[in-house]
Formats: sequence, structure tokens, C-alpha cells
Amino acid sequence: MNIFKVFKRSVFSYFGRGIGMSLPIRNLNFAVTYRCNSRCLSCDIWKNYIKDKSLLKEELSIEEIKAIFLQFKHLESVGITGGEPFLRDDLADIIREIKARSIIISTNGLMPERIIKSVGEIVKINHIKELGISISIDAIGDSNDMVRGVKGSYEKSLKTIRLLKKMQKKNKKIAIGISNTISKVNIKDVLKVYELAKRLDVIFSTRLAQSSGLFYNNISSKIFIDKEDMPSIRGIFQFLLKEQPRNVFYRYYLEKFIKNPNKQPVKCFSGFNSFFIDPYGNLYPCIMLNRKIGNLKEKSLRQLLNSSEAEKIKEDISKNKCSCWTDCEALNSVYSSPFELTRAFFSLFKGG
Repeated sequence: MNIFKVFKRSVFSYFGRGIGMSLPIRNLNFAVTYRCNSRCLSCDIWKNYIKDKSLLKEELSIEEIKAIFLQFKHLESVGITGGEPFLRDDLADIIREIKARSIIISTNGLMPERIIKSVGEIVKINHIKELGISISIDAIGDSNDMVRGVKGSYEKSLKTIRLLKKMQKKNKKIAIGISNTISKVNIKDVLKVYELAKRLDVIFSTRLAQSSGLFYNNISSKIFIDKEDMPSIRGIFQFLLKEQPRNVFYRYYLEKFIKNPNKQPVKCFSGFNSFFIDPYGNLYPCIMLNRKIGNLKEKSLRQLLNSSEAEKIKEDISKNKCSCWTDCEALNSVYSSPFELTRAFFSLFKGG
């Protein structure tokens, strides 16, 4: 997509929101399951089905997913997440019903053969032009196994990446990345994981661990970064910006979010042109804000978006009553504002 088309859409989104227009929903995150075979220190979502085994039966069926996604007419990018998405045997069938040109799947990489088999099916879906596979690695070797709570997870994730690299040689629509989450327990390993990504020739992304009673179920976690860690965090992002001076997300993190983690860095568009759907069909403005708009099995998308609850949530978001800076939500907001987009464009030419 060329820069003029991006800017035109940004102007439409920003000023359309300002006059109360309904914006086309172009970005979506969809948790296909909350089952997970990791036991990460920064996320307790895996405990959900241990506490309540009946939840598994409530997950959306293929028929329900098809009915829901027929209502999304303008999707461009959909993030498939969990739990662990590849624990669903029908993942390829699910993605077949999602008419978006770009699909990004987040995985822990613990099931190399199963993942490769599923990706082999997904990559054949014609309407998908870009297929991103993001493998979570938070540290190196045994340290990673400790953070992610599963012995041998580091080597299994590496095996998944190597198998995906072989597949990538035959199909250029596949993009492979390492996703890293910074917490108190892995600060010293973050740049080591970056160097690993460079050696493997895959994309690297990182962000701070954040609290969400909705998506991570980790509202009481004790491993979040605090003030005493900020000098180290600044050092990490200063280094990454020198390495990748055109990375918009890192620059915003360093210049805005780290300076004031309790303030929304830019006008947020979650709940306006970007949403989150959980495994049971509940619609939320984003993966971080635990404010349910309604259930897509019970009411249509149009009914939910026109509801009084949706209006209350949008009003609170507009008043900056929440603050987060997770990349799957943040970048959409940057690119939905012509002012932030212009700033981001000029930052590409700014030195580290």
C-alpha cells in the first residue's frame, strides 16, 4: 500500500471519528482459544480451563466463526492469538473464514511438526497475501524455559523457526518473527534475543509486559517493570533504535511511553476501527481493556456497535481513561491519525 493511500485513510479515520462517523473495521485480534501449553510468568491465561473445564465447550465453532466474520467487510489485518492457536485442530478452517489479506499468528512454537503441518494448509488459502508467524522467545536457553514455564521450550521454539525458514524459501508470503516480552525476570536477555533474531534472519519485536485482567489474566503478577527498571529499559530501546532507526514503534516507546507509562501516548483508535474477539464470541475494544461490548453469537455486529455500552466505552477511550502501549493496538492508532502518521514519517529520517 502506498503512502498516499495510507495517509488518505488516516485522514478519513481521524476526522470521521471526530464527527461521529462509523469507521470501517480494518484491524482485528481474535483469540481462537485460551488453552495453552505454556506456563508463562507474565500470563496466567492457561489457568482458565483448569479452573473451569466447561469453558472449552463454549469456544466458537466453525459455523459460528463463519457467521461472525461474514459481518466484517473491510478487514485487512487479523491477529490470531490465544492461548496457543495451534492447539485448535481446525485452525486452518478458521482462518479460511477470515477474509483478510494479512494474517499474523502468535505462537509459543512448542509443537514444531503440528505448526508446520497447519501453516502448510494456511499458506495455500488464496485470499491471504501475507502470513506472519510470530514465535515467542523471552530469553536464551534455560532462562527462557524458566520464564515460559516449560522445560525444553527454547529448543522447541528454535526448531519451529528453522522448519518455518525452510518453508519460507518455497513461499515468500510467509514472514517469520521472534516476539519478546520484557519483564523483571528477563531484562538482561532482551538484547541477546535480538541478536538471536539477527542470526536467524527473522523479524524481532519487543514490548513491556503489561497487566490485563482480560487477555493475560495477570492483574496480580509481580514481574512488571517499575521505576527502578526504567534506566535499563531506556538503554534497550536506545540500542534498538540505533540498530533500527526507522522502527516507529521503538521510537514512540522511547520518546513517549517510557516517559509516562500511565498516559496514553497517542489518541487511541481501539473500539473505533479495531477490535478484539475472544474465543467465545465476546467483542471488546482491544485485548487490554476488560470492557465487553457484547456477544456476537447473541447480537449482530451492527447492533453491538450501535449499543449504549459501545458508546460509553468509546467515550472513556476518547477521554484517555485507560493507558497501554502494546504493539498490536498501538500501531493502528498511529496510522489512524494524520498528525501521528506525519510525525512517524519524519521520524524515519531521524537518527538513533
